[in-house]
Amino acid sequence: MDLAINNFKYTEELFHQGLSLSQIEQELKQLGMSNEELDAHLKHVKNLRYAKHRNLGFTLLTIGAVLCLCGCVLTFLHDYSSMYAAFTLYGLTIVGTCSVLGGLALILGI
Repeated sequence: MDLAINNFKYTEELFHQGLSLSQIEQELKQLGMSNEELDAHLKHVKNLRYAKHRNLGFTLLTIGAVLCLCGCVLTFLHDYSSMYAAFTLYGLTIVGTCSVLGGLALILGI
């Protein structure tokens, strides 16, 4: 199989099969790929992995922001003596904050 430096279809197939980076590297070495081509393909795999994490991070960030906003608004709409106000203040807001922090961690790669 002849792989050019810009042809990443086979590498993407290996990534979507769930192989780790070292397994993909071994597979590409078996094809007789030069070091320059190998580095380019491994960089592409890392970019695919980071893009997947960023998409999940932005989703978590959006969900967390909506939960925080809902918790804040619902807390102001109810009196503080009801159990419902405590749930919205401490439940929705804390879950939203954790979701925002988790999303930020995935986006930043922490």
